[in-house]
Amino acid sequence: MEKKMITLDGQNYGIAFTTAKIDFPEYADLKSNVNRLSEEYSQFKVTPENMKEAKLTRAKLNKLKKALNDRKISIVKSIDEPVNNFKSQIKGLTKEIDKTSTNIGAQIKNYEDHAKEMREQLIMSDVAKRCQAAG
Repeated sequence: MEKKMITLDGQNYGIAFTTAKIDFPEYADLKSNVNRLSEEYSQFKVTPENMKEAKLTRAKLNKLKKALNDRKISIVKSIDEPVNNFKSQIKGLTKEIDKTSTNIGAQIKNYEDHAKEMREQLIMSDVAKRCQAAG
């Protein structure tokens, strides 16, 4: 388990996670059988005489493919759920932080714009006084 800390105002907030582990001990055996079937049928030619067998074989292969894909989807969905929840939580936090930061940034800009305007007015006033004094 890996644990990282995030600090805000001296307070530590831990975020710990473990990577997903998928146990598929029969993979090599299943792969061997799939390879065997693939090799066995690689030279298979459909004829009117073996049409029924061809359809049964295709159905068997499609059923296996669907079962594998359905199981993969189920596992990935299960693993993705905590990740998606975490992403949603972080997105909510960062959105709130961004909203607050933007508000402060807008106020800073207003203050700086006002200060700039005041400096320009002082400069213009000084220029006007000097022009008046110079005639």
